Amino acid sequence: DPSNTFLERSLGSNAFGAVGAERRVGLSFAYQSDKLNAAFGLFGSGEAVVRNATTPDESYGVNGRITWDPILDTGKVVHVGVSGYHTTNFPGNALTVSERPNVRVDDGRIVSAAIAGTNPAGGVPTGAKDANYVGAEALFIRGPFSIQGEYGHLAINRFGTAKTVSFDGFNVFGSWFLTGEARSVKNGVVDKLKPFVNFDPAKGSWGAVELAVRYDQLDLSDADLSPLQRKATAVTGGLNWYLNPNTRILFNYIRFKGTNSPLVVAPVAVNGTTAKGDAFATRLQFDF
Repeated sequence: DPSNTFLERSLGSNAFGAVGAERRVGLSFAYQSDKLNAAFGLFGSGEAVVRNATTPDESYGVNGRITWDPILDTGKVVHVGVSGYHTTNFPGNALTVSERPNVRVDDGRIVSAAIAGTNPAGGVPTGAKDANYVGAEALFIRGPFSIQGEYGHLAINRFGTAKTVSFDGFNVFGSWFLTGEARSVKNGVVDKLKPFVNFDPAKGSWGAVELAVRYDQLDLSDADLSPLQRKATAVTGGLNWYLNPNTRILFNYIRFKGTNSPLVVAPVAVNGTTAKGDAFATRLQFDF
């Protein structure tokens, strides 16, 4: 999304979105007004074919999101929203929930939890039956300052007597425009930023500069799935330079940690079960 403050969305947004809220083919309906916006849809699988011999039918689900902006003015915004989905029919009844450490380096996963499944012909299926997600969001803007937060809860129902598995994630971040611009909301989403003046050194104009910091957590621990704690946290500092409404340069510094992480380097007896790291990432972005 060209309006994202950081290079990557939060840990929970990516991990839970991959289960039933991203890149699905389907039909949706939306209601839009200045302050109240809603969208609902029925979706199948994504562009790729995910059916196999044990799961001949595609996955499907329903998604929805409602937002309300009781205060919506230039430089003054209060935004709240809720969202959710129900999805089912996973290939092979297997499901893995995982995410990168706020940066895409070799596709390494800072945290991961897998539910194995079987779907024998004429037999009793095991594994993930369906999944339900509920989320809440809030954003407060006051001039060049803003604070934004998001919480998500994913419950995965399993076949037979196996107990439901539940995961949680949240993030909160603050933003400050050194050059005085203010973020804005349009139709329930954060709108593209327009600098007061575009980058033009000949006129002494340097665009807009934003500082931001985010705390992010994704907890995939569940005693009914595994006795191990699987939790990832990340702190991201951002510096964004907006040259004009269509061009910006992003700099992110990320410090991350994951318990019982796939990123742990063997041998565990020496390196422990916690992966820690630091990353610096940057992007030159053109949006038309």
